[in-house]
Amino acid sequence: MNNFSLNLLTLTNIFEKASTIILIPILANYFGKEIFGFWTQIQTLIPLFLLILLLNLDNFLVNQFSKKNIHEFKLHLSKIFLMIKVNIFIIIGLLIFQLVFPDVISIILFNTQENSLFIFIVLAYFFSEALTSTSITLSKVSNSHSITGMALFLKLVIKLFCIGVIIILDLSLTLLLFMMAILNIILALTLILIILKEIGFKFDLFLKRPFTIIRSSMLFSFITAGMFIAATIDRFIVLYLLGIEEVAVFSAAWSIGSLSVIAFFIFVPIIYPIFSASKDLDNYEVKNSIQKFNSVFFIIFVPCIYIFFHYANELFLMFKIQFLLNSNIQLTLIAASVGAITYFNYLILLPLVSMEKRLVFYSLVSIIILKILLIYFFIVFNYEFMGIGSIVSVIFGSLLLFNFSKLNFHQLANFKSILQPIWIIGISFCLSFLLTQNLSISSIQNLFFEILFIGALALISNKELRGLFLIKE
Repeated sequence: MNNFSLNLLTLTNIFEKASTIILIPILANYFGKEIFGFWTQIQTLIPLFLLILLLNLDNFLVNQFSKKNIHEFKLHLSKIFLMIKVNIFIIIGLLIFQLVFPDVISIILFNTQENSLFIFIVLAYFFSEALTSTSITLSKVSNSHSITGMALFLKLVIKLFCIGVIIILDLSLTLLLFMMAILNIILALTLILIILKEIGFKFDLFLKRPFTIIRSSMLFSFITAGMFIAATIDRFIVLYLLGIEEVAVFSAAWSIGSLSVIAFFIFVPIIYPIFSASKDLDNYEVKNSIQKFNSVFFIIFVPCIYIFFHYANELFLMFKIQFLLNSNIQLTLIAASVGAITYFNYLILLPLVSMEKRLVFYSLVSIIILKILLIYFFIVFNYEFMGIGSIVSVIFGSLLLFNFSKLNFHQLANFKSILQPIWIIGISFCLSFLLTQNLSISSIQNLFFEILFIGALALISNKELRGLFLIKE
């Protein structure tokens, strides 16, 4: 992967996360609390429907064929087209099911009865996302990294363009999803045709039926499903106990919390190929990647949690979405739970852990069961501390990995990575305190100064953060 492709993927991941945060006040104020809840729920369901529509063949095929040469890849090209056929077959089945049982899907997904047209559009949108995922998978396994980066970038552009049109013309969520579905399908088909033209393609490959590969992908599917449920079961418990409007509140806290783990989405394109190529934590390149990730992850995550706790009211007031904030404590705990489950997903990628798929699956199941019990308890007895249930569940699942896998905690531990952001927070707090004592500034202005101090100190003290965009293979 050349530097241009890597930087494009990195920047697209950053812009995608940043756009999610920017869109919260825009869409929440435009749609209102209830419709915004529907929007966030639909976005959360995309990974689940990718798993259903593609049977996790996208992840499985990237893992199997990304290292093979182009000649061998052509021999297995029919397996890529299996994704398209499976996608079409399953979406037709879901559409028929919706016609026969018009309320079932709506109640399962949104805990309410919506009109059939809206559900049909939602399913079409999920189909377009699956088709786009297929085109991106094709570009990955054919080593077209520049096309992969461009595809992800254009997908983000389509999303932002459609939202802009909807707001300017004062249109509905249904039309927004319809527009995005159509443009995603056009993008996906265009990318597929471009890649096939580059590598050479015979139509009879599309007619082959290598269905045996589905059995091979099922273990991947179980783990991927477990990862999705472990990360999102909180939201569904909130949905079924408190309703779609409270999902909007939870989603706002979760999305803001995702800012604290942006380092994970930056590093995944870099660390996953390294981890998948080596099964030894003592490998120098693997250990170096672990240390870099830990250093950047914690220097972003810990200060973000501090900012959320100290300035949540100011942040929500500034973006005019106070109606999406229950309390600073609840927001902070949900944001911390985002970091916990994200770091657990990182542990799953590590060599020695990724090989033990059954242990990973059991750990995910333990997280899911504990989350259901603990989050239900906190919602019933003290909703403000709901995030504690999620954090405790992930810690328990992580302990299972450490105790039963060959993973050694000391191979990951780097106390400098944890202590560095703490002293940065301390210094920035003292500087902002001195500033407020000498100048008459508002709390929002103080927030900006503290973010500026933390950012400057982080860049000065952390060479990995400074060199993030200069990382080479």
